[in-house]
Amino acid sequence: MQLDHRASPKALAAAIAASASARKWQNRGFSCDLMCDTDPNEANAGTASRELNDMAPEFLTLFKTSQIASGMVVSADVRGLRVAVANIGGTYYAFDDTCTHEQCSLSEQGELAHTTITCTCHNAEFDIRTGKVLAPPAVIPLKVFRTRIDGDLLQIEI
Repeated sequence: MQLDHRASPKALAAAIAASASARKWQNRGFSCDLMCDTDPNEANAGTASRELNDMAPEFLTLFKTSQIASGMVVSADVRGLRVAVANIGGTYYAFDDTCTHEQCSLSEQGELAHTTITCTCHNAEFDIRTGKVLAPPAVIPLKVFRTRIDGDLLQIEI
């Protein structure tokens, strides 16, 4: 595919998007920067760049690790969502603070026993590592978040 580089960026983008070559790239999770006359099966992909299918992960700092004692559950507001964080022997787990059964706060009304948190509102139990429901009445798992430590800062992936 030959492109007229004097064309406007919008015209170039339209031509690329319409090309069969661009469709090959997009079907493989690539996008074309300017030209897509390189075969996507070639080792040197030219001007095409790999893009993530989803947005790149973003880690947000919630606490200092020294603020969360072992066996403790705390929570923080993260962009309108309450996220609970538990420290189990120096391993940190982050999960939705709201019980999926009756929306009780797990950091305030939950009881932590190793990696199981029990919502004391109606005794629903969850595995904080996976969010899996361990005991009813809840049937919907908790959302869990990946954590990492940067120095003394506890961060979660959003």
